[in-house]
Amino acid sequence: MSGKCAGMQTILRQSHMPQGIYIHCHAHRLNLVIVDVSKCIKYINEFYQIISKIHSYFITSSVTNEYYQLAQGKLALATSSKLKMWSYIRWDSQWSSVNAIMLNYESIVVALNDLIEESDHRCIDAKGILSAIQEPLFIVTMVILNKLLGSIKVLSDQLKSKQKCNIFSQEDILLQMTFLIITGESLDYAESQFLILSVIDQLQNERNETSFKSIYSTVLDFANRHGIDMNRKSKHRRSNTIPTRFKDAFITSTIGHRKEFLTEADYRENIYFPLIDAILVGMRDRFSPSNLAVLSSVSSMSPQSKSFLNYDQLLPLASHINCDQNHLFNELQVLQPMLQNKKLSNVNELYHEMIPLQEAFSNMMLMIKAALTIPVSSCTCERVFSKMKLIKTRIRTTMTDERLSDLCILSIERDFNIDFEQVIDRFAVNHKNSRILLR
Repeated sequence: MSGKCAGMQTILRQSHMPQGIYIHCHAHRLNLVIVDVSKCIKYINEFYQIISKIHSYFITSSVTNEYYQLAQGKLALATSSKLKMWSYIRWDSQWSSVNAIMLNYESIVVALNDLIEESDHRCIDAKGILSAIQEPLFIVTMVILNKLLGSIKVLSDQLKSKQKCNIFSQEDILLQMTFLIITGESLDYAESQFLILSVIDQLQNERNETSFKSIYSTVLDFANRHGIDMNRKSKHRRSNTIPTRFKDAFITSTIGHRKEFLTEADYRENIYFPLIDAILVGMRDRFSPSNLAVLSSVSSMSPQSKSFLNYDQLLPLASHINCDQNHLFNELQVLQPMLQNKKLSNVNELYHEMIPLQEAFSNMMLMIKAALTIPVSSCTCERVFSKMKLIKTRIRTTMTDERLSDLCILSIERDFNIDFEQVIDRFAVNHKNSRILLR
């Protein structure tokens, strides 16, 4: 999709949309940041494999699942919930899977101990999982990830959220449906950038010893409640020996030796700080708009921006869509005083404010429409694919394209408020020969 030579975005721009702007889905970028983190820090990948093993052990077997449910009923915890599946491609699974383990930790331990007492073929896996989740390193990593990924989860939910629009006319319905199907976002580009930068600043502020002390106190409290000795060394691992070819050589890189973590400083320097650094580097790299003047120009279309309707800031976007810059300058001179006392929160509200004046501000309307159709993420497209699987089933393969399209719109855009009385009245007017009295 993103290839510069033969990618889909290149083909579309060359053949159909020369003024199109390719933007990688922000929600997908955010997920890639977390995926990169698990590759940068060695134990994080192992930690998520343990999480995945716990989910598959209790969910895929009805017997183990029954033990887990019995343990939840026995403890009657207010925080009891279902275990969440972890996967690289499930955008919410990184935080939700960790949070589910943390909330149901006691139930998991009780269920595993009950399965070990049965001494059947399931007790071997139960012993391995129980040993893994009672290691101090697992507890520290779980609490740290639950804290740091919680902020990213808020950003992810907002990037994937869907906009609910106020409908004023039939033309608005068509335009809003077009915006939602193309972009599917409740945030415009400017709002998404503000939110991303605030999350980056928050993570940067968390990178200090004071913040980790607070997290480590949570770790100690969690360990005391569940009888875990934080001074216990990890299970014995096979010692790695240096190859003979390195006997008389100076070694300047790692050769596979794993350091033992025992103190608060070890966890801070080898897990917490590297984890925050990896997230910050990934987010700053993937969300940097420094080389995209057009997208920075779009930010000036947002009423929340400090450079709202600034002519110099809007020039890159105006030039890109071939807007008459002289007329745009004149329109801005008139429009800025008009909007001074208007309380607008986003570009969508600005668009509705400009609809009655679109003939007088034709160039400004082009700018607004361009800003609205620049997507933040492709989550709605992903939802469309999911809905297609539910609608076009094995026994519904013979429907026409028109019917399939109508069913998809009804299913995907179910958030729209539809006046059924108005629909029935319009149907009665268009089909006067109906035998059923509708009006």
